Amino acid sequence: MRKHVVLVIVTLIVAAMLSGCNQAAKTSPSVGVVDMTRVYEESTAAKAGQQYLETLAEEARKEFEGMQADLKGAEGNEEATQKVSEAVNDLRNRINAAQQRVMVALDDGLKGVLQAYRTSKGFDVLIHKESAISYSQSIDVTDDIIAELNKVTLDFNDKNATEAPEAKEEAKQ
Repeated sequence: MRKHVVLVIVTLIVAAMLSGCNQAAKTSPSVGVVDMTRVYEESTAAKAGQQYLETLAEEARKEFEGMQADLKGAEGNEEATQKVSEAVNDLRNRINAAQQRVMVALDDGLKGVLQAYRTSKGFDVLIHKESAISYSQSIDVTDDIIAELNKVTLDFNDKNATEAPEAKEEAKQ
């Protein structure tokens, strides 16, 4: 009888241990790592933004050279000097606004790509490579993010743009 009691107790203990092993293990969060520097250097969207800014910079340089010539010709004329100064400030503001538009468009586009990718691939979190002290290359999803961002077309043009005052004057003539 005593053997039966011990055997039943041992059986219950083993059964309890085995049932504990059969419970679903708590899963770890799924993490992906993204090298944002590579994304901004290699994606076609970022390259298009850079090209857009370079084109605007070249146009601005030409416009500025014209302003310099106007300024030389207007030496001593306070009103003309003031107009050139205002035009230079306007040019600077347009370039700054264009840079801001490009960064906002890139950031918005990238956020959308990251969110869609994270959701579709079942990641709980995507982190910047620089934030990870150490990680396995198998969780680096940078190439996938670049490929997804390359599918996106971003518009860097100012939809509320008005022509430069000089262009309006030339159009009148």
